[in-house]
Amino acid sequence: EIEEQIRKSGFFILAKKTEKLTQENAAQFYHSHHGKDYYEELINYMTSGPSEILVLSKENAVESWKELMGPETPKQAMETAPVSLRALYGVDLVHNAVDGSSDVDQAKTEITQLFGNIDTIDEDEENVNEEDPIIITEENFEELTRAATTIQKRYKLFKKKTDISSDETVGY
Repeated sequence: EIEEQIRKSGFFILAKKTEKLTQENAAQFYHSHHGKDYYEELINYMTSGPSEILVLSKENAVESWKELMGPETPKQAMETAPVSLRALYGVDLVHNAVDGSSDVDQAKTEITQLFGNIDTIDEDEENVNEEDPIIITEENFEELTRAATTIQKRYKLFKKKTDISSDETVGY
């Protein structure tokens, strides 16, 4: 359901994996919460089982993602952004359903930490499975974001010209 809403909001999922975060990863990603009364609970929750980790692309992706997520606490999200992901799926501050990088630089760092280096991909087309996720690195981040934005704009133009309703699914 969340991925469907992400796509309907105009994001492209450039890479995806399910992974259990390590204590070290969680501490790095949530260092801005260190010292707060819920920090230990947050780290324990984030390392208690697998997480769906996505790399999203869209023009102004970070700001758009923050808007789609909604305020950090689901209670506040329900009051001020009732259709946000945290309002719809969050429970409390620690179990707020979704999270994201606070800026583009942080996103680049976290993507590299979680998805590794593109040099590990075999570039021989015969060995590439089209369902494999694209690996994002600092070297290709900007180029892939521009490409995804161009595809998104062309898709919107195509949709407008062909009068496809927003409920129809078109592969992209």
